[in-house]
Amino acid sequence: MANSGDKHCITEEILRLVRQSIEDNRGSKAAFCRMTGITPYNLSKLLSGNKKFVYGDDWNRLCDYFPELDDRKIKIKGHCNAVNGSVVLGDNNQIGSDSVEVFRSGLIAEIIMLDIDPVAKDAVLKTITAYRRGGK
Repeated sequence: MANSGDKHCITEEILRLVRQSIEDNRGSKAAFCRMTGITPYNLSKLLSGNKKFVYGDDWNRLCDYFPELDDRKIKIKGHCNAVNGSVVLGDNNQIGSDSVEVFRSGLIAEIIMLDIDPVAKDAVLKTITAYRRGGK
């Protein structure tokens, strides 16, 4: 997760995604705020152009809502076991979100091939496919 002091430049892509989401919700900025957790005040500043950067907490909220923006790293703490292979860590023991998605997709493919009880397999697959940073 980004620290509250981290700042990210507000790009045209961010503005396009936010505006499109608001439009998709019948123009309701309140609905967007409820869905993302961004305050109406911060959304207003973002849309008006009075805000040039988005900071940690709001960046995390945008990334949770728009996964295509997510450039956050996942920190590994303690012991980590990888299924059927190893995890190669970058700087500061961090794995990029794209690497996590590749691993998750491979794990799903391996589980599908297992010869186990179908009900158990379905439960595991539902859990893995629904899992995102921060929980299910």
